[in-house]
Amino acid sequence: MSFSNKSLARLVSAAALMLFFVGNSSAQTDVNKVVVAQTSGSSMYISIDHSALSLFNDSTIARLNPDGDGEWNTWKDALTNGNSPGMDVDFDGWSAFGMLNLTATGTGTFGSTISAATGSTIGNLTLANGSITDSSGSLSFGDENVSTTGTAATGNLTVTGTGSFSSTVSAATGSTIGNLTLADGSITDSNGSISFGDENLSTTGDIDISAGTLTLADDQISGDKVSGGTIGTVTISQLAGAMDANSQSMTNVNIDSGNIDGATIATSDVTVGAGKTLDVSAGTLTLAAGQVGADKVGAGTFDAGTYSFTSSTISDLGSVTTADINGGTIDGATIATSDVTVGAGKTLDVSAGTLTLADDQISGDNVSGGTIGTVTISQLAGAMDANSQSMTNVNIDSGNIDGATIATSDVTVGAGKTLDVSAGTLTLADDQISGDKVSGGTIGTVTISQLAGAM
Repeated sequence: MSFSNKSLARLVSAAALMLFFVGNSSAQTDVNKVVVAQTSGSSMYISIDHSALSLFNDSTIARLNPDGDGEWNTWKDALTNGNSPGMDVDFDGWSAFGMLNLTATGTGTFGSTISAATGSTIGNLTLANGSITDSSGSLSFGDENVSTTGTAATGNLTVTGTGSFSSTVSAATGSTIGNLTLADGSITDSNGSISFGDENLSTTGDIDISAGTLTLADDQISGDKVSGGTIGTVTISQLAGAMDANSQSMTNVNIDSGNIDGATIATSDVTVGAGKTLDVSAGTLTLAAGQVGADKVGAGTFDAGTYSFTSSTISDLGSVTTADINGGTIDGATIATSDVTVGAGKTLDVSAGTLTLADDQISGDNVSGGTIGTVTISQLAGAMDANSQSMTNVNIDSGNIDGATIATSDVTVGAGKTLDVSAGTLTLADDQISGDKVSGGTIGTVTISQLAGAM
């Protein structure tokens, strides 16, 4: 085996260390007896066991060069695959190269800067080119101040303390500060109101509150400042002088006292409240014809004169006494408690309608001439003389027919009925009864002039 001078020096150093440990050991095995010391009298003889030395060298080289790369006894060999140097490592200003993963279970202290690849992590932090992110989704700087001479581009920025900006702040429309929302052309507050404290507000433009409400303290706007336009709801406790309405309309006016002089009410109604009175007794109430409805007139007396109800209808006239009706038509009237008297030479004409009477209401003595239509006579109180007038469709169910001649009609006896002339005399003309009609019984004296057939 050949070694470089550097390697040989390291081996000799290791051998010396081994000698030190071996010399201080009282229980060496045969394998560990690399250096053998023998005494003889006052002399000590030291020898090297080459076999033990070879085994020691092989074991030492294997430990000092575990990766077998031809260079051994380096910190790369000591820190590879979990090996422990067993002591603090001081690189003495030198750089450590060639390490892959470096795991520190304790605390790593660096006296200078650390240079690492983008995407390196410390705890939950990931340090990448131009960004610092945390896997928890938030970064906390504690109570430290954060400053930059460039632009801080963030997603959501939450400041639990106070943010102080020495320059302007630019944000997108719709940004919020507390309850305030700052949008293009508007500043709104989620509680519905914005207070400026005791600060004055000024603008060289217009203040448009047309979509909202302007709230003012009492007497805050002088009447001198109002010109033109429309004043909405307002309370005027007292006018200091006369007010000229300039012929403008005033609606929903409530006048509780004072006088109204020289006013013409032309396009509106005047309503007198319940229990109130419109007193025109000291003046004159001028009305157009027909202007007061009949239902608005109470009890009282009309002055003498002529009143016309032309084309009018009185739905309920009530009780009328001493009426003198000289014309017109009476429709749908019931005369219940008084008699109707038709004057001498006058006629009660019901010919175009119907005269409805109670039973027996007209005496027979008052019927004269004319024609009685359909009528039912339950009983005649005396003989009735038909005056040789024809009576058709007569149905006589009982009584007697005396002195009557049936001259122009047949008499038909109904089926199952009998024409009984047994108590009187049946007078017939010759040959009036056919022999075919005679059956049974006894024929008294009879003369048969000729038989028409065998007998």
